[in-house]
Amino acid sequence: MEQILIFLDKNLDYPRNPPFNPPEEYPESPIKGELDKYNMVYSAIRKMFILMGLDAKNFGTSKWSPLSEFIQKGGTVFIKPNLVYDRNLSGDSIFAVITHASLIRTIIDYAYKAVGDGGRIIVADAPQHDADFQKIMELTGLKETVEYLKSNFSVPVELYDLRKEYVIYKDGIIVKRITLPGDPKGYVKVDLGKLSMFTGIDSNYKKFYGADYNRKETMTYHNPEHHIYIISRTFLESVFVINLPKLKTHMKAGITVSLKNMLGIVGEKNCIVHYRVGSPSEDGDEYPNQDSKFNALLLKLNRMYSDAFLSKNLGTNFYRTMIKLSGGKSKFGSESGKLIHSGNWHGNDTIWRTIVDINKIALYADKNGEIHDTLKRKMLVLVDGIIGGEGQGPLAPKAKKCGVIISGENLWSVDLVATRLMGFNEHKIPLFSRALNLSDHTDNIKINLIENERSKMITFKEIPNLHFIPPKAWHNITRDN
Repeated sequence: MEQILIFLDKNLDYPRNPPFNPPEEYPESPIKGELDKYNMVYSAIRKMFILMGLDAKNFGTSKWSPLSEFIQKGGTVFIKPNLVYDRNLSGDSIFAVITHASLIRTIIDYAYKAVGDGGRIIVADAPQHDADFQKIMELTGLKETVEYLKSNFSVPVELYDLRKEYVIYKDGIIVKRITLPGDPKGYVKVDLGKLSMFTGIDSNYKKFYGADYNRKETMTYHNPEHHIYIISRTFLESVFVINLPKLKTHMKAGITVSLKNMLGIVGEKNCIVHYRVGSPSEDGDEYPNQDSKFNALLLKLNRMYSDAFLSKNLGTNFYRTMIKLSGGKSKFGSESGKLIHSGNWHGNDTIWRTIVDINKIALYADKNGEIHDTLKRKMLVLVDGIIGGEGQGPLAPKAKKCGVIISGENLWSVDLVATRLMGFNEHKIPLFSRALNLSDHTDNIKINLIENERSKMITFKEIPNLHFIPPKAWHNITRDN
């Protein structure tokens, strides 16, 4: 059975000051420096490692190294936080959007304990294509933390922005594209072919929409012959990954936790299919079927104009008029608009397929991108739910103080537990209802709830309900109790 730990302490909060040092000097501490008595996050993660039984024979001594069960001296640890954006579009806390650096710092310490001076620790993500990576590094204190560890203790840690391109928007229109260095080792073109979840619906590949309005590029990656993803080579060469997702809602997928977080290993955003253009009556899932003829016309005009002109950088003034008509304030179809657009609703039948595809690669692809029947890398998940994001996630959520960290080694099990903890019905999330035999999977999850310093085993149905507010077009997903 899969074991999942839920650490729940409503008083748990983030420490304020980088480099987020531990609150006390533990016997196993690989770094002997200043202490931060307010860093409750460090002690919480340490306690979770203890309860997971990692390297139990050495606990309480200087030899204790919980992550040594996953990686050896001289190895490489790939840390994948959620660093999707440099701001919260709702105006609320940025830490309802991205992983807090105090969790990353704790993991770096224990990774360093495991791999030593001869190893490598890589913290990497591919944020949204218009996110300011340097601003994220400064906002989180991650840049300062890494510089401190490298300069004072020679910790072999590196920070990578895995994107190949950064774009600048103005009024919802891309006005500039900037090529980025990306992964220092380059990328691997992984073609899932018939193993893709898009097999069977790819006759409609001309409806696929990627990251921006250059849909022809997306069609070169996904069509009846190929289903190609451009994956970080550094990731594929790793054998141990620590997945540090955020606990939050998602307008396209319902929720985003560890499975959705793996989309950040893709360097080329337009090979990520987010939805299919049009309504269900048109074999699309961009928006629901429209009762209003005016709304239907408006949506179709927007799509036609986007395909005909914006993809060629033409006709921007007309598009700005469309924004005003839709009631949007920035990108047409943003969460501020009056209409449901961009696949931001419970009828999105596309994004779950992309998530499954990329996780198939993340777990089963070797360093050359070949898919195997056996796991090619170990993965440990620690979900940052200390502050969660509810409502219009992933980029405009409201902050929800939860005091939660969830850990486990099976991404599907972690995300199912997280979904129920948020107060949602897993049967109403397409990622689970379409991709899993849910009854078999939930019956095989062993859950340890740590609350008020007490540990107890609970069943899946006994998971507490934190009553997250779902995205606006996902009102039907709340669980009954």
